[in-house]
Amino acid sequence: MMKRIRITALFTLIVSCLLFNPHAAFAENRDEQTYISTSDYIDAVTNEYKRFGIEFEVVGDQESEAKLTVGDLNREIEQIREASRQAALATVDIVDLDQNQNQQVFRAMPYSKEYTKTIRATSVPALAYADITYVVQATVNAQTGTLISINNAYSYVSYAVNLESWQQTKLDTSRTYLYGNEFVKAHIVGFANFRYTHPSTGLTVSATVPVDHITLWATE
Repeated sequence: MMKRIRITALFTLIVSCLLFNPHAAFAENRDEQTYISTSDYIDAVTNEYKRFGIEFEVVGDQESEAKLTVGDLNREIEQIREASRQAALATVDIVDLDQNQNQQVFRAMPYSKEYTKTIRATSVPALAYADITYVVQATVNAQTGTLISINNAYSYVSYAVNLESWQQTKLDTSRTYLYGNEFVKAHIVGFANFRYTHPSTGLTVSATVPVDHITLWATE
């Protein structure tokens, strides 16, 4: 049985951006039934995504016959904030042994072990998201429960909706120590590129969502 501890840090600059956004305030201070142009709508959405490090743009034809209101924009801005919050966070997952675990597992010495973690990159929930799984392959000493070597690491897309491509730019692995215990550490960085039909305007859009995640696994 494993237990998980999540440590989340939010940078001061990001907090400041969340507290004040002139584009969002422009929409929130107007009557929700007021119609707005497609270009104003897309500009506001693009700037909202930008606050979370996500590149959003219209691909191809920018003409839309959709009748858009301030209320539509406000709802989408709230959706973006909810979906993109994790992209603005520096997150570390620590997977440790349960202190109550006392089962003895007998293995040959040494033996191969895989450490895995799945994270989700999201542009729009249920419409544009990808589950990225990364794997670290290592050799562990069965008698001492210590790491002998880290042999390989890779990532792959385990499930996705409207994902155009996954681009891994870094996957660093190392041995580290925390609370006096040995851990395998992996730091993955990359971009999930989505392409889909924007639900409010009907326009074809693309969104590039950054991934930056660290996981530490107890070696035994």
